[in-house]
Amino acid sequence: MNLVNLHSCPLCGFSGELIYQGLTDRIFGSPGCWNLQKCRRSDCGVIWIAPFPDSDVLEKAYTTYYTHQSSASDIQRNRLYQWLLQGYLAGRFGYDADQTGRLQKWLSSLIRFHPGFREDWDFKVMSLQASARGRLLEIGCGSGDMIVFMKQKGWTVTGVDTDTVAVQTARSRNLSVYCGTLETAGFLSNDMDVIAMNHLIEHVTDPTKLLRDCYRILKTGGRLMVTTPNHESWGHSLFQKNWRGLEPPRHLFVFNRNALLRLIHQAGFRKVDLRSSIHGAGWIMIASRSIQNTGHFETNRPTPFPVKFWARIMQMVEWGLLWHHPSAGEELAVVAEK
Repeated sequence: MNLVNLHSCPLCGFSGELIYQGLTDRIFGSPGCWNLQKCRRSDCGVIWIAPFPDSDVLEKAYTTYYTHQSSASDIQRNRLYQWLLQGYLAGRFGYDADQTGRLQKWLSSLIRFHPGFREDWDFKVMSLQASARGRLLEIGCGSGDMIVFMKQKGWTVTGVDTDTVAVQTARSRNLSVYCGTLETAGFLSNDMDVIAMNHLIEHVTDPTKLLRDCYRILKTGGRLMVTTPNHESWGHSLFQKNWRGLEPPRHLFVFNRNALLRLIHQAGFRKVDLRSSIHGAGWIMIASRSIQNTGHFETNRPTPFPVKFWARIMQMVEWGLLWHHPSAGEELAVVAEK
């Protein structure tokens, strides 16, 4: 077992400072004890795990990972939810517009006045307009929940994931998913209109190379969509070592705005929109609260309504904080154009 204890930043080589030590996996219970260090460089500031886990350790860390099973949450939602979601996506992004009535679009448009729901529903299609439909690749697609939805909305989708169990689940849903890494998948250059990475970049050992491969695969004018936990978030300041976004040992890096923007520019992207977002704040707050109060978080355990309500309130408070602290959001959301 080769565990490398890195004292300098793996991304820029600058010196780091120890911020947490003796952390364990309090979500999926994989073995090991981990420290987190933060880069001192002003235009980097990334957090990384030390010792750096090797492939054997990481394989154990994903044995019971939640991407092994598809989510039926939207299927189980009531008809009113589905009706409103269809109307919202039709009015805002043009999906299924010819099948959606004016009243449905108008009533659904009221969702825009709730910033939490607006962020969640925009994320359903990654804020992509129906008119932009083309070839979409999701890296780290898991069991395929997102690309199933985008396929239903008219996109030509494919995925790639290193988790063999998750890939089997995705393929059982009639999805074209490659088992392995982006590098071994052998995608052609200038091939994709959109590449999406939802909470993936923090899991990879070489995010710089990953972003450069994305740049190569995208068509000119193609877009890279990235979401990842933001260590400058309000939630991290509240929960510290119990913050869900740290997730040792699976999260090898935890980014802030400067670190992620620096890597994206190094990969060749010049037109970049990067912001912190309250999307994901609800579930991150719920998990962080559980880790702080009980010492662990069970992903398959139903969340009581009062806790869900509390999480929505926290999400709204964070939205208010963004007006004065633009980096307070739980997630970093990136749209980069080639």
